[in-house]
Amino acid sequence: MQGLLWIILVVWLMLLISLLATTADYYFVPPLEYLSFDMLKLSPEVAGITLLALGNGAPDVFGAMAGINGQDDFQVVLGALLGASIFISSVVLGCVLLAVRSTSVDKPTFQRDVVAYLLTVVVIVAIAHDGKVSIYEAIGLLICYVIYVAVVVVRSRQAAAAQR
Repeated sequence: MQGLLWIILVVWLMLLISLLATTADYYFVPPLEYLSFDMLKLSPEVAGITLLALGNGAPDVFGAMAGINGQDDFQVVLGALLGASIFISSVVLGCVLLAVRSTSVDKPTFQRDVVAYLLTVVVIVAIAHDGKVSIYEAIGLLICYVIYVAVVVVRSRQAAAAQR
């Protein structure tokens, strides 16, 4: 009986993931492509760290705000956000690499992104150490993101200029 329950749950999970992928494919990707490539003329790398990240992270932001608003659940929200990022960095990336079978990664770009991720996690740990977040620490995290976007934009433009 318990084995049947597990099979039903796994099938249900696969169905939900398939529905999520289909929904994203029809309702998220086309507007994102139109905005980033046709309207704003962004490179795929810059579109990925700005518009895609905004669309993908917006539910996390609103969920975190709802979790903290009027409550004292900072640890739960922080755990959820870091858990989601670790899940994406390990499980999703691993599944994508398994599905692709053969790919190459630009080593400097990959190293830049990994270093930025690790530095951000270290900053978050330092901020969360005392259990309180000041306005300056929050602004500091936003500044970290702006610096990361600026570095990616500059590197993207340099690569485009080198190809011409």
